Amino acid sequence: MADIERRLTKTYGHLSADLVSATVHETRLRYRDSRIRDYIPLLVERRARAELTETSKRAVRGQHGGAGAPAPDTTPAATA
Repeated sequence: MADIERRLTKTYGHLSADLVSATVHETRLRYRDSRIRDYIPLLVERRARAELTETSKRAVRGQHGGAGAPAPDTTPAATA
């Protein structure tokens, strides 16, 4: 798993190493009860990569004022 963490930390250098490590660890836990273990590293890397990609997209949207997210409602509140 250390190799996976190193590759993903390099790929997602804009994210913290702690976040990458936690994502890999949490993803690994999903497969702890798997009976066939040969493919676990591949599955962990793919799923962690997908999650980190989504995290990156959210971070970019947040930096750019939430581009792609709906604009906040700016209509005046109705008076009763």
